[in-house]
Amino acid sequence: GTANLGGIADSVSVQLVDRFNRVSADTKLINYYPAPGLTIFSPATNHDTSLQTIVVSGSTSNAKQGSQIKIFVNGVLNTQVLVVSGQWSGTAKLTALGDSISVQLKDIWDRYLQDTIVINYYGSPSVYLTYPENNNNTNIQRITIRGTILNAKNNSSIIRVYINNILKDSFYLTNNSFETAVDLSDVGDSLVVWLLDSFNRNAYDTK
Repeated sequence: GTANLGGIADSVSVQLVDRFNRVSADTKLINYYPAPGLTIFSPATNHDTSLQTIVVSGSTSNAKQGSQIKIFVNGVLNTQVLVVSGQWSGTAKLTALGDSISVQLKDIWDRYLQDTIVINYYGSPSVYLTYPENNNNTNIQRITIRGTILNAKNNSSIIRVYINNILKDSFYLTNNSFETAVDLSDVGDSLVVWLLDSFNRNAYDTK
């Protein structure tokens, strides 16, 4: 015969009643694991970080203790951990913005399940003054300066422009580049573009 199971430690009993109304029974405990569930709860998808190695954690349902969890970054295996009391935690080494973090569960019956998030990793920021050139000669007092920024978040990173250590302009980064105009004062002026990113990290370039 058949029996519909409901969960862990189900009691399945078989009873025999003979024609003299004598009763004999046997009972077994059966652990039924329905289709497993898998969720990443930390970090949240589209999370921004300056840490290259992060901790990824989450929970499972209907997975037997000791089931295997694999953590991938952009399809490359980083870490393998085991389910403990329905929870799991492991590390992932990031590479760039828009990294795909996938977590795969394989239970003891070879059933697979996957959850995926996207993480934005910002490496060390850099500032590059692309115009004007160093030691540039000009007869124009108000000059345009241009440059590019690497590994800084747009609309939340601040750029400050100094001439001879005097603040001349301050604005938010947009489109990973900048352009502004400042007034020079004399021969041998020192131009510094300084960046403060959203993680309070500093970078600068000078001409």
